[in-house]
Amino acid sequence: MTDRPAFEHFFKTELLPVLRPLEEQRLALVKKIIITGGLIAAAGLLLAAFLIANSVDLRILLFPAVGGFALGAFLIKRMSSEYIFGFKTLIVEPVIQYVSPGLTYVPASGIPEIRFIASGIFRHRIDRFRHEDLIQGTVGKTPIKFCELHAEYKTGGKNQTWKTIFKGQFFIADFNKHFKGRTFVLPDTAEQMLGRFGQKLQEIGKSHGELVQLEDPEFEREFAAYSTDQVEARYILSPSLMRRMLEFKNKTGEKVYFSFTGGEVNIGISSAKNRFEPRLFSTVLDVDLVREFVADLQMALDVVDDLNLNTRIWTKK
Repeated sequence: MTDRPAFEHFFKTELLPVLRPLEEQRLALVKKIIITGGLIAAAGLLLAAFLIANSVDLRILLFPAVGGFALGAFLIKRMSSEYIFGFKTLIVEPVIQYVSPGLTYVPASGIPEIRFIASGIFRHRIDRFRHEDLIQGTVGKTPIKFCELHAEYKTGGKNQTWKTIFKGQFFIADFNKHFKGRTFVLPDTAEQMLGRFGQKLQEIGKSHGELVQLEDPEFEREFAAYSTDQVEARYILSPSLMRRMLEFKNKTGEKVYFSFTGGEVNIGISSAKNRFEPRLFSTVLDVDLVREFVADLQMALDVVDDLNLNTRIWTKK
C-alpha cells in the first residue's frame, strides 16, 4: 500500500483540481435524475388514479409499474454513462499510474470472450458477455492483464431469465512455464457441504480432467483440483503454491477459480462489486473514495506477489 502522506499530497495536487468540475457535473446529473424520476412517478400516479376511477382491476398496475421502473433504470444508466466514463478517464487512470507506473487502462475494454472460454474454467454456453476496466502491463517480471466481466446464459421457456456463469475480476498472468496438459483448481463446494460423500461427487463430473488427489487436507477442503496430466499437476501444485493459493482465497473472501494452461495462470475472483466507478449520490470530493480505488487495485496487483509469480523457478522452452 502506498504511504499516506504521499497519497494525500497526490490527491490534493493532482486529483482535487479535476474532481471539482466532476462534482459539479455529478450534482447537475443527480438533479436531472430526480426530476426524471419524479415525472415517471407522477405519470404512474395519474395512471393509477385513472384506473381506480374507472374500477379497473388494480393488478393491471403491475405492468406499468415494472415498465416505469425499467424505463427509469434505463434513463439513469444512459444519463450517467458519460459522467462515469469521464470519471474513469480523468481519475482512475491517474490513480493506476500512481500505484504502478507503466500499466495501461482501457475503461471500455476487457479480456475477450474467446480468451475467457480458452481458460477452460467455465464450461457453460455463454449467451451474454460484458467486460470493462481492462488493466494490463508488467508487474515486476510478470506480464498480467485483468478486468471485470460478467458472463451469463439464458434459460429456456416462456419466462426467460438470465443466469450468471461468472461475475467478478478475471486475470491472465504469465506463469513462465509451458504446460503439456491443463490443470484446474476450482472451489470445492461439494466437499465443504457433504464431506466424504462430496469427494465421490467430485469423481462424477470429469469435464475438467481427472481428479488430482493432493496431500493437503486444508487445501482440499476449499478446492478440488483436476488435470489432464496428473504428473504435471502435482509438479505445478507444490506445497508452497497450494499454501499461497489458500491464503489468497482467504484474503479475498470470495470464490476463486484457477486454471494453468498454455503457459499462463487464469484466475477468476467472484464478486458483485463494481470497482472503479463513482457513487452518483455521494460526493467525489472524498479522499476515502479514491483510497478505496487504490486498495482495490493493490489487491488485484498483489496476485503476482501472493502467488510468487515473479520468482521464475522454471524456464520456458
